[in-house]
Amino acid sequence: MEALAQPGRIRFTREMEPEVRQVWVEETADLSSEAVQRRIAAVAAVADRHGLTDRHDVSRYVHLAFAFERGDLDQAPWAAAILADTEIPAPIRMDQLWHEARARLAAGTGGDDATE
Repeated sequence: MEALAQPGRIRFTREMEPEVRQVWVEETADLSSEAVQRRIAAVAAVADRHGLTDRHDVSRYVHLAFAFERGDLDQAPWAAAILADTEIPAPIRMDQLWHEARARLAAGTGGDDATE
C-alpha cells in the first residue's frame, strides 16, 4: 500500500484497534489486542489487493469486513462485481461498495445475497 507502507500499516492497525473495538464490541470482546490488530492487518492487506490504498478507504473496508463477518468482501457476488471493476478508480469503487453495503445492511439482505 502506497499510503500504508509497512511502518504505516503497523501504525494504522494500532491506531484503528480502539475504533474497531468501540464499534464492534461483541465481535472483539473475547479477542486480545494482538488478535484484533492481526485481523485489521489481514483485512487491510485484502483492501490493498483491491487497489484500496487511501487510509480512509481502508478503514471503511475494515469496518465492512467486520459488518459482514468476512475478511474478503469479494466472496459476496454483489461486492465482487464492484471490486472487480478496475476501470473505476479505487476511491469511487470504495464509495460504491460502502453505499451498497449500507443499503444491504439496512435492508437486512446481508453479504451473501446473490440477487443483484
